Amino acid sequence: MSQNPIPAAGAAPALVPANSAEADGIRSEIVALQARVAAARALLAVTPSTVSRQALLAARRVATLGDAAILLLQRELAPQAPRAVTVRQGDTLFGLAQDYLGDALAYGDIQRANGLTFIALTVGQRLILPR
Repeated sequence: MSQNPIPAAGAAPALVPANSAEADGIRSEIVALQARVAAARALLAVTPSTVSRQALLAARRVATLGDAAILLLQRELAPQAPRAVTVRQGDTLFGLAQDYLGDALAYGDIQRANGLTFIALTVGQRLILPR
């Protein structure tokens, strides 16, 4: 399991697993996190007099952050609905591909998703953005 399942600030999170091996890795991380959260909750269920305050605070953090990480990982596994964007003045396929897909050269993916055979866009046009 990776040490930090939550992407760093500013990092673009993966929208969907690239392949089944990646999906299996995400499922393994979820199972491991669920075990840690369960252990933390078990520690929280113990009477406070038998556990140090520091251990209780750590267990509470693990339970809370673990739940959040599990939700993020489960979201990566969920099928995603297609995203759409409305073309604004100055938008280009290259710019939209860079902004939403992370690669200006992926403009062809937007063309294919929308059945376009040209690169000119019209203000107000709705485009499906592939995942």
